[in-house]
Amino acid sequence: VQSNRAAYMARSFDVDMYEYIRDIYKEHRQNSKLLPIIKNSLKSDSFVPYFQPVVNNYTMKLDHYEVLARMDDKGNVLSPQSFLGIINSLNFDTKFVKMLMNKCFEVLKGSDKVFSINITLNDILNTNIMNFLKDKIEGYDIGKNILLEVSSKNEIKKNTIIEEFDCLRELGVRI
Repeated sequence: VQSNRAAYMARSFDVDMYEYIRDIYKEHRQNSKLLPIIKNSLKSDSFVPYFQPVVNNYTMKLDHYEVLARMDDKGNVLSPQSFLGIINSLNFDTKFVKMLMNKCFEVLKGSDKVFSINITLNDILNTNIMNFLKDKIEGYDIGKNILLEVSSKNEIKKNTIIEEFDCLRELGVRI
């Protein structure tokens, strides 16, 4: 119905905006459907880490595991591109990051495997997340098993970020 209206309006004004408007409407409808599912997943703790093996191209041996976030909606597993934007826009990112990290550390405890965890510049600047990360690394004594991958398009120049890195390196974390 909405797309018919958009097409009618595009023809009325002699412009070709039908596809654009339809895509926005479709994205909005999809986000509206996902919002209660995401909120429920946060409440029910149904975000899960997946562990993807990373092989060294030179030795052809397992180097480490990359932690990937997934959302389990009643057996239907969703990738981050379907939920991360919504989580970030609603400021649920701190809760999400801590929930996923907590699950990772539970799996990691007692293991000698190395795991890489993606963090963003916003995660690094969030003292709540950084304190949580430091506490978990110290509590589980797994710093040597953590490889942090900073995914950011911004330049990292701030002294506070360097200090956070130094503090994590002291715990054995590779960055």
